[in-house]
Amino acid sequence: MRARTASLGVLGAAALGCSVLVSPDETRLDWAPRADASATDRPATDVPRSDIAPLDAPPDAPVADAATDDATVGDAMADDAAADDASDVPAADDVPTAPDAVAAVDAPGDAPADVVRPDVPPSCGFTETVCAGRCVTLAIDTANCGACGRACGGGMFCLAGTCVCNPTFSACGGGCANFGFDHENCGSCGYRCTSGETCLGGRCNCNVIGTTNCGGRCVATDTDPVNCGTCGTSCPSGVPCVGGRCSCPAGTVLSGGACVATQVDPANCGTAGHTCGNAETCVAGACVCRPGLTRAGADCVDLRTARDHCGAATTVCSGSMVCVAGSCTGGGNCRSPSSNCGGSCVDLATDALHCGGCDSACTATEQCVGGMCVSTRVETSCRSCPCPSCAGSLAQCCTPATTGGFVLCAAGSRCP
Repeated sequence: MRARTASLGVLGAAALGCSVLVSPDETRLDWAPRADASATDRPATDVPRSDIAPLDAPPDAPVADAATDDATVGDAMADDAAADDASDVPAADDVPTAPDAVAAVDAPGDAPADVVRPDVPPSCGFTETVCAGRCVTLAIDTANCGACGRACGGGMFCLAGTCVCNPTFSACGGGCANFGFDHENCGSCGYRCTSGETCLGGRCNCNVIGTTNCGGRCVATDTDPVNCGTCGTSCPSGVPCVGGRCSCPAGTVLSGGACVATQVDPANCGTAGHTCGNAETCVAGACVCRPGLTRAGADCVDLRTARDHCGAATTVCSGSMVCVAGSCTGGGNCRSPSSNCGGSCVDLATDALHCGGCDSACTATEQCVGGMCVSTRVETSCRSCPCPSCAGSLAQCCTPATTGGFVLCAAGSRCP
């Protein structure tokens, strides 16, 4: 190809009146004006030549032969250039055909492959079903398990078209729950732990150290009298729970399921179960005569009113005389509001030995109030009023000086 081009170049140079210079390696041709040519004979772009016809000259111009030679040389060079360019054009197989190119660019309605056309059903596989415009496998799709739109609940997965629970979960309320750690389903479906508990190992455990779940609530078994030491172990009324054991306060002992004050309780005086006489009370663990009464042998008497012990344990009023204010007087009449009971002038409204009537004595645990014997109880769980343990028939809370600092629960509307 280079040889042919060189030859054409020599012909062209000769036609233009130029000398041809060939490089030593014969790879380059240079044109130069002939040495014998004068400056006026050299062709120039701005000097018209009389022997070259203008571009718009008619075919019968005088320079037809020179134009023909120039055309011949130009056509040869154009053919060679076209041949060289053709060698650089890719093979026909690599160039898309015109119909393909037009379809890829201008075809109307085409869309990317990953866009779903809602008006055109997708082409699904053999085991797939169209649900909401996409292909799904109903056997394993958790959003369409067994049928379109049938979603599996939390903790479930789709197996063979059926929603089933994970191996560590159990079916519960239409879903799945981990009974070992689920606060709402601890140990079983629907068993809910309280706000202060945590489900661990299928059991509701209390969050606070030292507390235990008893009946659905967290309690301190070291101090809870209803759950002392263990759930359900209840201490007797008034008995506190200390260190997980039912223990009575100082000065009291446990008797019959209750703490009793053996120093001041007439029903447990000195020892549990020892009851004082009707005219007695308990002081420092010993049965002594009630306030206002005096020991006379085995009896407690009122020296102010007792006929057989009037003013002194050994003084007896004779005849029809009565004892009034510790003195024997005649006439057998008592001063109001006292009443004559066997020669003793007594107040039936307050006298425990003649409460409401002659010889109607109250027991050691009763007080005469308004002519009636009123039951009382020394309550060791309280040392001041009001006291929660004073309830029911003994709702009146009293603080007499004879109960060793404990309160006295009494019946009626007022304290004795």
